[in-house]
Amino acid sequence: MAGAASNFDAETIKKLLKQAEAKGTPLSFAYGHATSPEKCGLMLDMRKPGKAMSTVLKKSSKDIKRVCYGTFVGVDGEMHLKPEKPIKGMIRLLVKRFRSEGLRKYLPMLVDVDGQVIDEDTLPDTEGDDAAPAPSTMGTSDLEVLKPKLLAAKKQVDAIALADAGQLPNQMTEALKHYKNGNAQGVVETLGLIARDLKAHAATAQPPEAQVSAKEEAALKQLQQLLPKAITRLKALPERAQ
Repeated sequence: MAGAASNFDAETIKKLLKQAEAKGTPLSFAYGHATSPEKCGLMLDMRKPGKAMSTVLKKSSKDIKRVCYGTFVGVDGEMHLKPEKPIKGMIRLLVKRFRSEGLRKYLPMLVDVDGQVIDEDTLPDTEGDDAAPAPSTMGTSDLEVLKPKLLAAKKQVDAIALADAGQLPNQMTEALKHYKNGNAQGVVETLGLIARDLKAHAATAQPPEAQVSAKEEAALKQLQQLLPKAITRLKALPERAQ
């Protein structure tokens, strides 16, 4: 886009994303937060430290109010960003900017120090963050993405004795109701509660009656790892016509 070369060079970004994915090694990045996708900035480099690039970004435009920096890796068409201090709303803006710049092949995602995907809406609001949360654009077609996770969670909940299940049966009923009504956002939120309570149950279960098997524990861990990525991917779907 015109005027974007100094703080968002799409060709350089594309080139370094390809290199990062091919080599599997982390590269440096700096991100500049603004009020809209076309005004945000992103710089990548193989050698320059992210902190130095963040200084350049901050000076590149009066529209950039806040900056963060860190490292990223390319994983199967995903750009896993690991900033030292993530900015809430940055992924929302980057996804839209990537689309407008012809970088649809790559999906930006936030990850923690262990490489697990983070849903940026779970980040605390930070003073000065002027990016308002976008309304959900999930629709009934998105439910197919969530169906396997919903069925896996139901299987785990059904395996727990009713006396030990707490709110899990009610939560599962709620999740199934959301699914039936075509409310993908409701399914995602309720699955998050179910994953939390399944983890708590696993931690307090007593052997042998209530002990979670190794297979169930692995399935629970997989569910907890996949949920943030599913949320990020669903939020990245193009907005539908009203």
